[in-house]
Amino acid sequence: MREIKFRAWDKVGKHMYFSFPIVSHGETNIFMLSSLIEAWTKGNYELMQFTGLLDKNGKEIYEGDIVTHPYHWEENHVIKWPEDYYDIQEYALDSEDMKVIGNIYENPELIEKT
Repeated sequence: MREIKFRAWDKVGKHMYFSFPIVSHGETNIFMLSSLIEAWTKGNYELMQFTGLLDKNGKEIYEGDIVTHPYHWEENHVIKWPEDYYDIQEYALDSEDMKVIGNIYENPELIEKT
C-alpha cells in the first residue's frame, strides 16, 4: 500500500515543508500547528502529494517535482498528481531511471521556455 503524505510550499515564506502524513499507523493525523491550519485555510500553502515512487537516487517523487526520464520524456517533466497517475504507474517499473531535478516553486527556471 502506498504511503499517503504531503509536502507544503509556503507561498509567503518561500519555504518547503516536508512529510505531512494524512494517515499514519491507522490513525488520522491533522496538521498539529494551528498557525499552519489557519495559513492553509487562507491559501498561503500549496500542498503536493507523494506519488509513492522514489527516483534513481532514492528521493521521493511528489506532485510538482520536475523530473527527467531518458526513455519517456524528451524535456524536463512536471509531475501532476493525479493527472499523471497512469503514466507514473506505467513508469514505476523503471522509476530507477527517473531523476528529480527540482520543483516548480524552487526551480521554475527548469521548465521555463525561452
